Amino acid sequence: MNMTMEKRFTHEEIIPANNLRSMSQKSLIELLEAKGKLGLIVNNEPGITMMKWEDYDQLIDSLNAMKDRIRQLEEQIEDIELVSTYGDALIASERGETKLYEVENVSDIFKLVDELERE
Repeated sequence: MNMTMEKRFTHEEIIPANNLRSMSQKSLIELLEAKGKLGLIVNNEPGITMMKWEDYDQLIDSLNAMKDRIRQLEEQIEDIELVSTYGDALIASERGETKLYEVENVSDIFKLVDELERE
């Protein structure tokens, strides 16, 4: 979105839903473009939010990008926790410096981690 949207609506951004009956499509679009978003009051309560389609697309794209980034960060945290918990033992076993956690290749490390987590 090119502009920052606030969660709250100003008085000018709120219209009663029954006003739509007397409003032309052109004036609705002009109002929406001028304000960026509109809140419709239905049965005396906030009921519907309107925004331009392009803004909606950008909002969804941004949310999906944030979800992906959160997933990536969670994976990084998990990797850091694994290294913090098992790092020294795994590095030593990979170098052959210990027989307690001996591994022959990298894929064995993941099997070892699974076994250690089950204990």
